[in-house]
Amino acid sequence: MEQFSSRSDDISYEFCCLKLTESKGSQLWDVISLPTRMDMCIRAGYYDMAYSLTNYGAQLQTHGLTGNPILKKVADKLIAARYQLLDELFNRFAGPIELAKSIQIVNNIRKIPYLSSTQLHLAILQYRDAYLEKQLIDVRSQSDFILKIVEIYRDYMYDTMVLYLAVFPENEITRRDSSTDPRWDIWQTAGPSAVLTEWVIHNLNTMFSYIKNMGHETHIDSGVLIRKLMSFALSFGRMGMDFRPLITSVLEEIIAEKFSLRVRTAAKELTQNKLIRINDKIPDPSFSFVNQSSAQPSAPSVLAYWDDLCVYGNSLIDALNDLRSGLSPVQINAVVNALENSLKMVVCWLCEMEKRVEKIFVERAVKLLAVYFIPHLNSCLLTLYPYEKCCRPFYQIIYSLEQYVN
Repeated sequence: MEQFSSRSDDISYEFCCLKLTESKGSQLWDVISLPTRMDMCIRAGYYDMAYSLTNYGAQLQTHGLTGNPILKKVADKLIAARYQLLDELFNRFAGPIELAKSIQIVNNIRKIPYLSSTQLHLAILQYRDAYLEKQLIDVRSQSDFILKIVEIYRDYMYDTMVLYLAVFPENEITRRDSSTDPRWDIWQTAGPSAVLTEWVIHNLNTMFSYIKNMGHETHIDSGVLIRKLMSFALSFGRMGMDFRPLITSVLEEIIAEKFSLRVRTAAKELTQNKLIRINDKIPDPSFSFVNQSSAQPSAPSVLAYWDDLCVYGNSLIDALNDLRSGLSPVQINAVVNALENSLKMVVCWLCEMEKRVEKIFVERAVKLLAVYFIPHLNSCLLTLYPYEKCCRPFYQIIYSLEQYVN
């Protein structure tokens, strides 16, 4: 009877607890609804309140209240929601964001003890790069894609650097983890500027890779591209990241490669001809082809005797004229070497044509090429790269005008 009475009292107590729990005014319902409220706070942007809720779940575990299966489930969901909260906070950096808002978001992220200082720096920059990719995808199909890329990188990198330096100042104090064994703590934590510098280098290399990999059929005004890049680099020079020397080396390589491809293609088109027919006799030259004026020299009328050579010459002149917007004396060797290789292809082709066409036609072709075409091409080069601008200021004592022309 005593056991029955004791057990009856326990059942009565549990029944009272159940009735109290089922009532609408029970606080247990508020506890059970916390995970739902957590999701609502995250979606609505109430990050401080969301952090308070997930911190409450941790307190339930700390005080040993998770022995109850219902409370344990609530606490587990609140703590697991920290990952969702982190994703939501970081996703704010994958789009346009105000500086004051970004500082507030970083402060909220720092409250969650899942990331080290370096991981936080890297994560923010990675999410900013995701925002960059979205912008690049939007302009990828435009004709001036390369010029748009430079503008996007300039604005994006500037905004990100300002944000980063405001959120992670250089004099930021890095606290040691008290749980780390000092005998193993031998690696020094990288400062904010070290991470930022590597990020800048990575993004600049990526931008230049886009420029290098643009199709040769893509027509871009090299002068406009150089001006945009130089303005970009100069603005970053105020932050100690002037990359103008890198621009010069990269663009010179791109311009030289594109020019070489164009003159090589022109030579291939000429050498694909199976016949050479020049019916008129080639006269001897009666004037000098050396052009010392700044005006574009006119082509000798005798070149019209060979139509295929005129087409080839026009292709070379067009390629040379496209260099005008971004002229530099550094280009001279690359341009001359490309023209020499193109002319070598034509000369080798003429040597092979001796076996296929009449000898008189080959002789006339060689005379047109050597006596009229090459001197005219040399005059165009002297107009494009005049001695007074490209040689005299640098090698006045070593090279004379005659040596430069030769």
